[in-house]
Amino acid sequence: MLPSTTCGQNPCEVRFLVSRDTLLIALFFSPGAFVQADSVCSGAYEVTLILRDSLRLRVYRKARLLFSSTTDEKPLTPNYLLWGYAPMPESTKWEVEVWDRERQQLFYQQGALPPHKESWSLLVSEEGPGGHLATLTAAQHLLLAIEPGTYLGQAALYQAESSLPELTRYLSIVEKRFTLQTSAPLEKYALSWGITELPRGSYLIGVFLYQGEELRYQAYYPVRRR
Repeated sequence: MLPSTTCGQNPCEVRFLVSRDTLLIALFFSPGAFVQADSVCSGAYEVTLILRDSLRLRVYRKARLLFSSTTDEKPLTPNYLLWGYAPMPESTKWEVEVWDRERQQLFYQQGALPPHKESWSLLVSEEGPGGHLATLTAAQHLLLAIEPGTYLGQAALYQAESSLPELTRYLSIVEKRFTLQTSAPLEKYALSWGITELPRGSYLIGVFLYQGEELRYQAYYPVRRR
């Protein structure tokens, strides 16, 4: 598989969710890259995933995908693909090749897998049956890779107050508390902010999980209100 020079927007964004015993590879396809036909936009893709280390090929996987959205980029179908695996050696490299059947273009990405550790790295904003990465809506969908157990959670939404070179100050505008009971390494949770109208601009979501008085997990995720 060789890199190919393409024009236009790369339709796929690759994200990873890793823990000590879980590797989740998430491929998100932007409705902004779909092709419009009448009142609906569609995206048709052939995806190849390769995982390999210096010793051997570990994963070779292919998929054919068909998505649709409205003309204002609201997904009508789920617009992402999730593949899960056991942890891989730290030397593992990944490659993703996407063939856009609508535009007859090839897109290629590659890199090294992130190290396995206790963390989460993927937040999905709800937009009908699909989702937009890094976009603020009234509800956010979290994917977490954490140890099974019961956690007391706190989520905060911060609005960018000012932006100076290499410094952005955020002001907390909403806080939510919740209880999270997990029984598997991969957990999903939906946050509803109770907010339908917010000005456009930059925001930050902070999520904190406690067991007793101990802070076990924390993550910050930048989003934009379109």
